[in-house]
Amino acid sequence: MLSLSRNLAPNAPAEIANSLWYKYRSSRDWSYVVWDNVITGLQQSTSIGLGPTERIAIAHRYAQFLLHVDLHSADGIDCHVTRWFSEPGITISKSLCCESWLITNIVILYLTVHGALRMSTPLQGVVFPAWELAAAIFSAQEYEENRVFLEAMMTLCRLLFTDHTATSNDSYPTLDLMERQRLRTRRKGVFQNAVFEQLVARIPSLVAIEVNEHLGKTFREAVRALRYDMCCDKAFRLGACRNIGMVVDSFAKFYIPPHLQEQAHESLVAALCLIFNEEDEDQGGRAVLLSQWRLSTTAAVTSFVLQQTGRYLETTSCSGNIQMELSDLPGRLVNNSVTAQEADFVSEMVKGVNVKVAAVVSFVHKLG
Repeated sequence: MLSLSRNLAPNAPAEIANSLWYKYRSSRDWSYVVWDNVITGLQQSTSIGLGPTERIAIAHRYAQFLLHVDLHSADGIDCHVTRWFSEPGITISKSLCCESWLITNIVILYLTVHGALRMSTPLQGVVFPAWELAAAIFSAQEYEENRVFLEAMMTLCRLLFTDHTATSNDSYPTLDLMERQRLRTRRKGVFQNAVFEQLVARIPSLVAIEVNEHLGKTFREAVRALRYDMCCDKAFRLGACRNIGMVVDSFAKFYIPPHLQEQAHESLVAALCLIFNEEDEDQGGRAVLLSQWRLSTTAAVTSFVLQQTGRYLETTSCSGNIQMELSDLPGRLVNNSVTAQEADFVSEMVKGVNVKVAAVVSFVHKLG
């Protein structure tokens, strides 16, 4: 199995998988051991200098081998990979070098496209933990210690959630039309099942990463581009509109580290608006909050904005900027005029917010 990186025979992946199944089929954990050894083999294969073409070829051989193992395994390899990630996997993943991740990411992508792995498996196993780790980083040194792992997970997520088109000397292959369609189907499944709630709950973590200056600028820009593309996906927005309360609650419950609160407040509001609105996020979340076309999302987003503004008014270090935002709030709630119905609509959303915020909203009500 470890010789797959050097074995160029077309039938080698199938033959090795067949022989392993015949020899170890009575063992319940043989698929788990195979996956663990594959990761070891990928680590060893990067000890020699490889170009993009060689890396892609090696990744395809290992992926084809694992597809055959998946066919031989009574319960498939997905459950075993999930268990591997939850046990030693995350620790081993952090220790992989950049070259190893270039190959491993292709293997995971290939297995996901062909259904051997559920897309939720790498997301829950390594991607989500990587996002949480990055959001909590408190120093440039800590970022450097985890940089390879974090950047690899961001690349993996982009491969899973966007249609990658390879360029010259690219480290990742371009999927054909059939493979793209399969990947889009897997992606839609994530937006429709229980994993979607976990995905949405970590969108604020991406916002925290974007404003965390201890992280590399290029990395933060890549995170922002990933979040923007993901949240603008039609299937993602459809899933969000089906679960408006869950989405808003995920943002409201997110704990922002004290050193990031001032920078993250407006970015969180803009990120939530991006999920539910067609407007470009570069408007900074300044679009008018009241929309007669999307009353449900309007009520949820506006209520979140009012609650967040009240919460940060109580934070001394942030009160200066929030006071400025509070003065802009009437303009964000309405354009040039407000009807009596809109004023009543706003007054219903003010319940339970900070007194100063309520005073501003009552001003809007008087305009009606």
